[in-house]
Order: sequence, then structure tokens, then C-alpha cells
Amino acid sequence: MSTRSKATRAIGNRNGSPPAVEAPGASRFKKPKSFVETVADYLRESILRGEMKPGEKINQNKVLEGLGISSIPFREALRLLEKEGLIVSRSGKGSWVAGISHKDLEETFEMREMIEVFALELIGKREAEGINVKEKLGSLFRAVHSDNIGPEFCLDFHLNLIQLADNSKLLNLYVGLSNNIRRYQSISYAVSSHSCIEEHLPILSPLLAGDYEGAKLAVRRHLSELKSSILESAEFSD
Repeated sequence: MSTRSKATRAIGNRNGSPPAVEAPGASRFKKPKSFVETVADYLRESILRGEMKPGEKINQNKVLEGLGISSIPFREALRLLEKEGLIVSRSGKGSWVAGISHKDLEETFEMREMIEVFALELIGKREAEGINVKEKLGSLFRAVHSDNIGPEFCLDFHLNLIQLADNSKLLNLYVGLSNNIRRYQSISYAVSSHSCIEEHLPILSPLLAGDYEGAKLAVRRHLSELKSSILESAEFSD
């Protein structure tokens, strides 16, 4: 079996799904990923899902053996993730999963609140323009009551609302935060006893009733509670 096949198989066997957030306008037909990109995807998902913890040193030998790869694509993949802020490398000493700081947490949630509350304003505007947003919100309502939902759905729920706002610039801002959002999500849902239904129905119900102010309050409350749970359980680097 080729080196590429080994790595691809190892990644596929982790029961992971593709990243929940994708840049708007992405083509339906994509060129095959390079070997370096495939390895980077594997490491990125391990970090974003919380399988590799903040501050944890990356065991190069374990990754090389597990994926059946050489050190060259591994090092290139680390460089990609370092540019994304997910990894910190020290010359001659190795690489670590980037830690998280109180400042980063605060800034991320400030941006989330700004984006998500404004998205709700735009959804109300789209409805006033005659767009049938209730139909799309109804699809979300039915999805919330599905028996087969998990943390990935929770992130998709917010993404779907922002997409419903129909503003590509706003969506780009959210996509730019996606790594931060998913890291904090993995921390939160590791300790949370709440389900996606409990957390998101208070947002969706007023939206279905056309109560956009009520939905904004629910979003702010949801994000505040989420941030509080992270502050209580996360290990910060500062």
C-alpha cells in the first residue's frame, strides 16, 4: 500500500467528519488534496476536536507511525498549522498545540456576539423583503428534534443562521473564526450536560415567532453561558 493510502486510511478511520465550516463559494468539485494537506487535516481535526490538548507536545514518532508517513510532509503540515495559530514550534525542541489565553477567549466571544446578533437583524430584514425565512427556520427546527445530533450540529446551527442572513462578508468573518470557535466548542461540550436542543431552542423558538429581539437576547445568553463554562474548565496559557 502506498504512503498516501496509509495516511488517508488512518484519517478515515477516526470517525471524524469534514470541518463544519467551509469558505463561502467553495466549489462543489474540488481538486484532490496534496499529501501535506491531508496530514494537516488530520492534525487540525485532532486539535479542534480536543483530542490533542492545548499545550500538549506533538509526538512526532507516534504520528509518523500511525499515518505511515515520512517526516517531510509532517513538517510541512506543521508549518501550515503554525500559520493558522494552532501549533507553536520551537527550533530544535519540537512542536506543541497552541495554548489558549483569556484574551483570545474574550475576543473570540466578542466577535461571535457581534456577528451572530447582526445576522439576526439581517434575517429580519430579509423576511421584511419577502424572503420566506420561516421555511428555512422550520428545517432547523426539525433538525433540532432529530435523535442523531451532536456537537457538530451545534456549530452548524449557528453557521446556518449566518448563512440565512445572506451576507457573504459576514459569513467570511465567521469562517475566519472557525478554528477558535471549534476549539472552544470541544472544551465546552466535554463538560456540558446540556444537549443541543436545550441550548438552541431558546434561540430558534422566538425566531419562528418573528421575535427577533427575543432571539438576540437568547443568543447573548447562550454565548455568555458558553463562555462561563469554558472559563471554569479550560486550562489557560496566561
